[in-house]
Amino acid sequence: MKYTQEDIIKGCFREEREYQKALYETYSSKMFAICLRYLSNREDAEDMLQDTFIKIFSAPKYFENISNLDAWIRKVFVNNILTHFKSKKKIFASYEVENIAEQEDFVFDVDTEKFTTKELLQALFSLKKEERIIFNMLELEDLSYKEVESITKRNASTIRSINMRAKIKMKNFLNQIKKQ
Repeated sequence: MKYTQEDIIKGCFREEREYQKALYETYSSKMFAICLRYLSNREDAEDMLQDTFIKIFSAPKYFENISNLDAWIRKVFVNNILTHFKSKKKIFASYEVENIAEQEDFVFDVDTEKFTTKELLQALFSLKKEERIIFNMLELEDLSYKEVESITKRNASTIRSINMRAKIKMKNFLNQIKKQ
């Protein structure tokens, strides 16, 4: 039986298992992809997926005022992942930053539609963990520099440099694939 978003929201608010199952079945693959994009390790992504759904189902009050379930669940997952990274402060503390200010005007002019999802993920996973996380936050989740600063405890210019380096590496990686 197919449920509407409104049915799922109301059912989850009432803690009804069939609606929780419907929510999980509707969103688990999309949310797993987000977890994998940040964590890159299948086991860690699976753990994050399960932990976040448990968190969602253990607080039914959160379902009370949801107007857009798609946006809400995505935000919950991204916030949970970012909270995970905040608790692991060493991820960003050990990252060496070199000044790449001369490349500030770099344009990421890669036509991503010419590549498969697998190739794009390979390019993303070719980045160092810190680069991948910052690229995800800025380019894919559209977080502000201020939000990223808060999470990483890095200043905006450092974050810009890391993101620039990530874009350059991804462009180079994808150009190599195109040449093959």
